[in-house]
Amino acid sequence: MAWHMESGDDSLLYKYFKQKYLKHCDFVDASYKSSASWVWKTVSSKQLRAKFSSVADLIIHFTHQWNISLVSQFFNQRDCKLILKIPLSVRGGVDCKVWGFSKDGLFSIKSTYHVAISILNPPSPPLAEGCSFDAMDSGLWKAVWHIRAFRKIQLFVWQCPHERILVNSQLFKRGAYKFWCCYICGSHDETIDHLLCTCPFACKVWKLCPLRMDFSCSQPTLWQKRWFDMCENWLLVDGFNQCIGLAAFICWSLWKNRNAVVFNNASSDPLAVVQKALTSFNEFQEVSRQNSLCSLPCPTLTSPLEVWKVLEEGYHKLNFNAAFNSISKSQGGGGD
Repeated sequence: MAWHMESGDDSLLYKYFKQKYLKHCDFVDASYKSSASWVWKTVSSKQLRAKFSSVADLIIHFTHQWNISLVSQFFNQRDCKLILKIPLSVRGGVDCKVWGFSKDGLFSIKSTYHVAISILNPPSPPLAEGCSFDAMDSGLWKAVWHIRAFRKIQLFVWQCPHERILVNSQLFKRGAYKFWCCYICGSHDETIDHLLCTCPFACKVWKLCPLRMDFSCSQPTLWQKRWFDMCENWLLVDGFNQCIGLAAFICWSLWKNRNAVVFNNASSDPLAVVQKALTSFNEFQEVSRQNSLCSLPCPTLTSPLEVWKVLEEGYHKLNFNAAFNSISKSQGGGGD
């Protein structure tokens, strides 16, 4: 609201306050009486109006330089260094108000919401020295879209490190839920890493599946680090793509089992989860193989087609054709 007061837009609220409180002054110089409304007292408080001080007052215009003494008077040492590094235009443009948390410089409720969320949920610190998740994002997470799995499973794997999967810890963090424990074991916080790896139920699933992964002694960590370690272990394996694809199907099957427990009161069986994952994985492999056969290029003609001609009396013509597929080892022929 303070932004709209300073910008002077054509909203009904601005026109009302302009007529009642800003007849002879602008918003920066406005004050309020004890009889003013609670809304106006809040909007016109010194703490809010201080943020709308003019940048032009901090510049020595005839030299096009910052007024160092004035900047040091109003800002702390860190902010002073950042401000003094900003180059000044020699053209002397018109000073204007800019909202620093949006691309177009205009205030919006959406950008304010994102700022508030970033303050309430600061980014997690690095797990270990030398661990670069930027490198992971640039290469590893792009490779997620090449996993041999259904598109919905690729999307699920990509959403896990971006905190888009609404496990109980995420719902609790967003204030939408008061229960943050795991539905399966009931003894730990339900995070992505716990649900898909370190939960006792998930540990049994990984041990029963052909990958034979053991997470029973693993410490809780971020899902980015967990997935990166799994990919690194299989990097030199001949069936790397099959391992990553099966791991994605296992994670998807664990997520589906969790939802069945939460919403349908279903019972959890590690062997059933493994079997569902293997069935879906094998079906996908078979469909992919059939699609690759159907997409084989058509054979090209080595000789020009002969134009049909009327046969001379006493002659007969037989048309026939045959083909052989070297991949499927199948053959066929026919004639008329």
